[in-house]
Amino acid sequence: MLCPHASVVAIVQSDDGEYLVMCRRTPPEGVAFVSGHADDEENPEHAVVRELFEETGLRAGEVNLMVRRMRSVPCSRGFDEHEEYVFEILTWSGKPENREPDKCAWLRFCDPDFIPHLLGGQP
Repeated sequence: MLCPHASVVAIVQSDDGEYLVMCRRTPPEGVAFVSGHADDEENPEHAVVRELFEETGLRAGEVNLMVRRMRSVPCSRGFDEHEEYVFEILTWSGKPENREPDKCAWLRFCDPDFIPHLLGGQP
């Protein structure tokens, strides 16, 4: 069943070329980029900026829409499919912190070569 709220994903890269990932405690559990749902009537660009701040404390500046797609993945709201918007966060400020420990076990920058290992693949 299609979720009536779009989902957004934030791809944040450090100056060292590492990517911000989190370990989610809520569906879909596991290692992921920062993500969430757009609220009612909220456009995806505003949603990704809001979600990034709510979950990490980072303040997004310029963002770039990389991908818009339909994605079959269960979510915490009980739906199986989403319209997903993946954004590259081009500029940001602050120091990432886990602001939702009930939903996120940990949050850190990882070397891009290590991300497949975190996701269950080979490094």
